[in-house]
Amino acid sequence: MVQCIVLTKRSVINMFRDIGYYWMRLFVYIAIALALGTIIYHVTDPSPSSVQATGSILIFVSSFLTFMAIGGFHLFVEEMKVFQRERLNDHYDPSAFAVRNLLSAFPFLLLISLILGAIAYFLTGFQKGLDPGKVIDHFFYFVAVLFACMMLVESLMMVIASLVPNFLMGIILGSGFKA
Repeated sequence: MVQCIVLTKRSVINMFRDIGYYWMRLFVYIAIALALGTIIYHVTDPSPSSVQATGSILIFVSSFLTFMAIGGFHLFVEEMKVFQRERLNDHYDPSAFAVRNLLSAFPFLLLISLILGAIAYFLTGFQKGLDPGKVIDHFFYFVAVLFACMMLVESLMMVIASLVPNFLMGIILGSGFKA
């Protein structure tokens, strides 16, 4: 337990300090969400073309979020090198490393999901005409789906980083699995 807490604290500090880990992706996500939201501002009306546009927005947002997880691959490879060195010195268990990865990525991925979800959901006008309680419920469901997709892909990238330490091959393999 102590190993997991120490590793999680160290990982959160590294993720917070490294601008390329989550912060640059967050800024790219915000820019894309604002561009997408302003292009398709309040697209929801009863016509069949708006239903298709709404489905396209949902697929684009979720697939873009998951595809951008490749951006953190080089950092996963570096973490795996540190893990292998510390594991050979018998500093901690692999289970502590896995739990640390889940706990340290959780707040960043939740923040990204909430911000991108709010921009994409409310600018495009999903679920217009419902009472505010249902809109909020649908919004949090949308954010939960985005968060689950991101956690799944981040975990997949950690598995790929542990199997393929070569940067280029890992990027190719990771994007191939997500496609």
